Formats: sequence, C-alpha cells, structure tokens
Amino acid sequence: MKQSVTRFLILLGIPSMLFGQVIQQDSLALVSLYTNTNGPGWTNQANWNSASAVGTWFGVTISAGRVTSLDLSNNQLSGSLPDAIGHLTGLTSLQLYGNSLSGSLPDTLGNLTNLTSLGLENNQFSGAIPRKLGQLSILIELNLFNNQLTDSVPGSFQLLTNLQKLNLQNNRLADLPNLSNLSLLNELKVENNRLTFEDIESNVGGPNSVFTYSPQDSIGAYTDTTVNEAAQVVLAVTVGGANNRYQWKKNGVPITGAQQSTYAIDSVKLGDGGTYTCDVTNTVATSLTLRRRTIRITVTGTAPGTPGNLLAMAASPTQINLTWNASSGVKTRYRIFRSTDGTNFSQIDSVSNVTTSYSSSGLSSKTQYHYRIMAVGNFGNSGFSNSANATTPSFAPRIVRTIPDTSVQQGFARFYYRLLRSVFTDDDDATLNYSAQADSARVSAFVSNDSLYLSAEESFANQTKVIVTAADANSSVSDTFLLSINSDTQLPVISSITAPASVAENTAIDVSCQVTDNIGVQVAELFYSEGNGSFASVTMTAAGNQFSAQIPSSAATRNGVAYFIAATDTKSNVKRSDTASVTVTYTGSLSSADVTGAAYAGGMPNLRWRLLSVPADLDNKNISALFPGLSRDQWAAYNESGAEVSTIANGRGVWFKHKIGSDTMLVRIGSGRSNATSDFSITLRPGWNIIGNPYLFSIPVALDQALFYGP
Repeated sequence: MKQSVTRFLILLGIPSMLFGQVIQQDSLALVSLYTNTNGPGWTNQANWNSASAVGTWFGVTISAGRVTSLDLSNNQLSGSLPDAIGHLTGLTSLQLYGNSLSGSLPDTLGNLTNLTSLGLENNQFSGAIPRKLGQLSILIELNLFNNQLTDSVPGSFQLLTNLQKLNLQNNRLADLPNLSNLSLLNELKVENNRLTFEDIESNVGGPNSVFTYSPQDSIGAYTDTTVNEAAQVVLAVTVGGANNRYQWKKNGVPITGAQQSTYAIDSVKLGDGGTYTCDVTNTVATSLTLRRRTIRITVTGTAPGTPGNLLAMAASPTQINLTWNASSGVKTRYRIFRSTDGTNFSQIDSVSNVTTSYSSSGLSSKTQYHYRIMAVGNFGNSGFSNSANATTPSFAPRIVRTIPDTSVQQGFARFYYRLLRSVFTDDDDATLNYSAQADSARVSAFVSNDSLYLSAEESFANQTKVIVTAADANSSVSDTFLLSINSDTQLPVISSITAPASVAENTAIDVSCQVTDNIGVQVAELFYSEGNGSFASVTMTAAGNQFSAQIPSSAATRNGVAYFIAATDTKSNVKRSDTASVTVTYTGSLSSADVTGAAYAGGMPNLRWRLLSVPADLDNKNISALFPGLSRDQWAAYNESGAEVSTIANGRGVWFKHKIGSDTMLVRIGSGRSNATSDFSITLRPGWNIIGNPYLFSIPVALDQALFYGP
C-alpha cells in the first residue's frame, strides 16, 4: 500500500515529504524563515531546523501534509521575511506580530490564497504593501498596524470581499482606496497615517461598524520665511477632499475670515509676523482635523523717507493748519514738533500714517509758531522735514450764543429781552459796543446797559427782522433774528393723551394729557360716557402743562366707555380732542333676558329660523357656549352664504334654529369685553351680509337705499 501511494505521488510530480510529515516546499520555506529571521535568537525555537517532525516545531500546525498555521508572535524574530514564505500555500493563518521584523513585505505573500487571518502588526516593516495581497480572496482578518509601511493601500484590496477586519493604523500610508464595496468589512482602522480627506470621505458611511481614522499626520512642510514690510505673501495648504473647511490661525488664534485653502496678506505689517497654521476639517469625515505644518513669518524692512513740502497757514487766532507730502516707505505715524523761536522744538502730537494734514490748536493770538515733522517706522525714523511757520491773527468779536427767533402776542409792552454779554465775546478785548435796529419803523429795538430791549405799537401784528451788532476797535459781528407779533387766534394743543386700552368692569379709569397754549390754559375738562351717547364731565387737575382726571368706576360697564378732552385758553378758544374709548372686560354671565332691547328676551322660539348676534367680543365664540345644556344635535346655524357654522364672529349674525320643544331658550353670554365705542367696523362681503348690533345699547341705523337692500 505504501509503495502504491508513493508511486501515485511520483506520477503526480508532488515532492516527497520531509520527515514523513510535510511536503518539501513547506519544510524548505520554514527553514528559510528560520535562517532569515535569526532563528537561534528566537525566544522559543523548540525543534526548529532539527530532525524532529515538523509538526513538533514550535508554532507550526500541519494537516494532510501541509503547514496550515504558523504562529511565531512575540518570539523575538528579527531580519526580513524571505520570499520563500510564499511557498506555504496551505496556510490558513499566519501570525508573526510582536517581533522585530523589518524590510519590505514580500510579494509572495499574495500566493497564500488559503489565508483567512494574517497578522504582521507590531513589527518594523517598511515600504509599500504588496498589491498581490489583493489575491487573498478568502482573507477575513488582516493586521498590519504599528509598522513603518508607506505609499498607498493597494487598490487590489477592493477584491478582498470576505474581509471583516482591516487594521492599518500607526504606519506612514498616504492613500486609501474606496473599500465601501466590502460588504462584510465591519472593522476598519487607519488612524495615525498620512491620509487626507479624499481617502476618508469615500469610506465614511460604508458597511464597517467600526471605522477609526483620526488622528492623521500633519500636512505640508515646515516653512520659515522672511518678508519685507508692505510686500504680499500668500499662505497655502493643499489637501485632498471634496467637502473641506479651512481655518487659518496665527499663533494658535483663529484669523477672522481666513477660511479658504489660501490666506493672502496683501501688505505685510510688522504685526503680521508670527507662526501660522491651518486646521482643515471636513463635513463628511467629521472626526478628523488635519493641521498644516507651521509657517513662520519674520517681517523686516527699512526706515521711511523724509516727508516734504511742509506748509503752515493760520486758520484763526488759536489755530494753525499744516499740510505736507507723504513720505516714502512704510511708516506707522507722523510726529509733530513745534517751536516759538525756530530753534527749540518739542513734540506736540502724532497722527496716523495715512494723514498728511494737522490742525495745531489752543494757540495764543498774535504769535508766530514754527513746525517740522518726522515719519516713524518699525525699522527706524525718517529725518526732519523742512521747517514752516505762521503767525496767528488777533481775535474779532464773535457770537457764542445766537439769538433765537421769537414770537410774542399782539399788544405786548416793552420788555427786556437779552443780556448781550451772553451773546457776543472778544478774546482779545473785553470791551464791546452794542447797537440794535429793527426793519419795521413800528418796532423799537435798543440797547441799555449791555441789554437788548424791544417794544412795538399796540396795533402792530406782523414780522420784522432785528439786527444786533457787537464791535471792538478793529471789527464787528452781527446776529439777526426774527420777531413775530401774532394775533391770538391759536387754539390750545392737546397731546400725549394716556388712558388704559382696557379695564375690568367697575374699575376707575385714569386719564392724563398735556395741554399747551401760547397765552395760557384756563381749564381742561374730561367728558365721558357709558357708550350710549350721554356724556358727563369732570374738571382735570393741572400740574404745569400736565392735566389728569379719573372716570369713576360706575361708568366702567359692559356698555364700554367713550371719552374726549376739551381745553379752553384765557381767550376762550376751545379745543376738543377726538373721541376715544376704553373697552371693559367682564367675567360674569349675562342672558338675553338682561339685555335691554333684546329681540328674544323671553327666549329663542322653537323650530323657527331666527337671526342671532352677540353684543360683545366674547372669549369663547362657539355658539354652543351661548346655550349651555343644549346638545349639538339640537340646533343648527348658517351664515349669510348658506354655510353651516359653529362659531359667531364679533358684530356679525347667523341664522339659528333649535328643537328643544320650548320657546324659552335664553341666550347666555359668557366672559368677554365690550367693543370700542369710538369706532367699530365690519368689512362687508359681496352679496348678503348679516350684521348684528355690537353694543348692549341701541344704535340708530341709516342705510343708503341705493347701496343696500333686503327683504
């Protein structure tokens, strides 16, 4: 039997087994692994490279003459994996993690097509991941994390359709293909690599329930640059991704508005020096922030040029205006220097670098002043400009407070009007001479003891200009105002009327206003009504121009309150305000039997259509609330359009019928408020309108028969 088996193997060309256990290619591959990875230095090398059966070698599992599992994890392997590892084509599990293996992963790993688990993590492998690993079509778990692998994750990984776990974290990988087609992949870990958002976006939302991708290595290169003042500098970050968001920072602080992939400083200033970074986020890969490596900017420059053509011109006895030509180069400010002798200068101020003029104020009159300026820069100052001088003039009389236009009543007596020392002044000469003249000969304007006096003929009622002049020894100044002498036909002015918009029933109502008149107010009266047109009055109490009175609580009924104010001046001119109203709120119930003039005071007739309206603005406008105890199937209501309704609008009526078998069904009004008695409007619709009296009191109705008609 043994001979026949041997002949069968020879006929198939299969190598004979080493030590009667495994085929020769497997045993040779194991020996190559032992030799290349410093087998003598392994922690456990039991039976390796000996005459013992391969199945007894540490970490080796065999089945049917093939090595099916090799686990040398955490065993101090060093060196590189030999290409011969790819001869172990019967392997279903290869675990070499936790060693010191280095060098590239051999392409021959792609020959191990029976692998379901490959663990090479926690080593020192470098270089690219072999594309041929995509041939491991039944691979379930692949662990390559904690190595030094570079370049791209092969696109052939998209063929690993049985893969469930892929752990590539803590390497130097720069590209990741779209693995969302791997429907069984439930764990994907790629953090601490060199991936960007274009690698992450396509894998977010894939089948993997665990997908960790943050953090990643910084992007871009460290940059150290020197920039001249006023030069332009453009900072940039390049990173893949279709949904990126950018935020540039200076010295760790976000820069307002710097939210593009580039950040331009059009004219560099000294304060722009510092360290810049850019944080890049992504609206899809929200767990990751990529940071650009720092850019350090150092600003340098030179001193500004000397400003030229300084000119000085006196503007007033206390002010000299300066102008100059801007200096060249970058400057931060201009310093202003002044002297009274042309030799000894002192700095008096500094102005903005964009300013080429200055007003030197607070000077003494009739004095010569000398000026020069200097440009200040971040990297030194300019020389002094040319010297310029000007002499301040003497003061002229001037107006410090204009005389306002004035109105008086016809027949006024002569009166003192204005102390002119409060109108005019002269900073050089305290003595001024005053004069006054009116345009009209019927008005007298004269000055006595530095005061202005006015008088006019008793019958004169018109306007005239009055000119008042102040003069010193050298010059003069005049002020003109308009004097109006008016006949008294002016009515009092009633304004700022205040009253509550609404009060509770039986509550007193405070009303106040302001009344003014050109000659004086004699009396102000408050007229009020319960809404039925009959007004009572009360005299208002005066406090200056403010008047106040109170409508008694007895007037605050469900009829509502209307009021107006009448003011009389001392010439018996009377002014009445518009009529206003205060709505009155109430909570108690009221039946149709209590309403004067109610059409159905004794109750709504049974099984008859009747018009129904409510004289108030009810809180509850449901018709069912008007008939407590009446079920919904016992009544019906229709509007003017013939549509059935369940509510009643303020001021409108409905057709109503009930069927309780009695003509004593009273309408009961619940809580609400009176309608405004000063004004109530209803918008009429085309066609029929049913309008009810909105008030508890009767109102006359007059209709133009050319516009309104009915049955």
